[in-house]
Amino acid sequence: MTQIPIPFRSNPNDFSVLGASKVVNAYAQKNGDDSKNPLSLVPVAGMKTFGPADGTQCRGMIYLEDEGLIYAVKGGRLTSLNSSGTLVEVGLVSGTAPVSMARNDAATQQAVILGGGFVYMVEGGLLSSLGLEFTPIDVTFCGGRFVFAEDNGTFHWSDINSATVNADSFANAEANPDGLTSVLGVGNTLYLAGKVTTEVWAVSESSRAPFVRVGGAALNIGTSSPHAFKPFNNGVVMVGEDNAVYQLNGYQYSPISSNEVSLLIERETDKSAIIGFTHRRGVNWFYTLRGSDWTREYNAATQTWADREDKYGNQWHCQHHVKAWGRDFFGDDTTGQIFEGDYTLFTDNS
Repeated sequence: MTQIPIPFRSNPNDFSVLGASKVVNAYAQKNGDDSKNPLSLVPVAGMKTFGPADGTQCRGMIYLEDEGLIYAVKGGRLTSLNSSGTLVEVGLVSGTAPVSMARNDAATQQAVILGGGFVYMVEGGLLSSLGLEFTPIDVTFCGGRFVFAEDNGTFHWSDINSATVNADSFANAEANPDGLTSVLGVGNTLYLAGKVTTEVWAVSESSRAPFVRVGGAALNIGTSSPHAFKPFNNGVVMVGEDNAVYQLNGYQYSPISSNEVSLLIERETDKSAIIGFTHRRGVNWFYTLRGSDWTREYNAATQTWADREDKYGNQWHCQHHVKAWGRDFFGDDTTGQIFEGDYTLFTDNS
């Protein structure tokens, strides 16, 4: 009897005669040492609707635990949703591209939103403009402070658990004159990504210089895909300028992309439009990467990539994720629908 091998990853070859293994809407999961096979093929979570759809794209989401609310930018509007999916209109947010969002741990939590060249703040369920003397291109939270990046390489920080930024609260990423494209805080480590290099800074005990640069050289990888620069598996994951996907841990980094994923990235005419988000199930850490007409998902536990598609064979319709109330929520790219992941379901969009 001939055994038919089961593929555990998407790994098409450049030439069709060499084969094109493909896993769609499933992932490889490690089994225990006492199992007959080291890996099993497991279906991804089903998607059930959560709250109303409104015919717009989800541009980003964030969860404020103290309020028990998800804030989602859908189209040109900021909305909030409670644990039952009840939606409330909060205010208007400029632009159409994905937004950058960060929150602090103030007594009344504050969230900062960057969209369409404007800076907004959510506090106590109210949306207001945040007046800054500079124009940031990205925002994160690190060491108790909001950190804002400018494209010229300057980054600014707020007071502790405040959105106030003093005129002298800034420094420069100047190891290479490649500016900044993104900034990301993970624990007490601050990553400053430029177009070709990335600097690593750490939280210090000085109130005048709360961040200090680590090491004497920058990492020789940068990114033009700020919306794919995410915390992942106790480190950071990013799309590099050389079209490879990298995982960073401190000053160490290694490529994790397959040949196919790197080729898909290379074919993208606008690298800044690539979106990445992360989510987790048990020991399985997922990095979902979305281009103009494709979606691939990496599982760090098995170091395998798989395809994500809708029922028509097109790219997966979800492009953002947030964890809230111990549940996973995903934002749709065209309908404004928020979905809740459910591993007891085997359907998409309910």
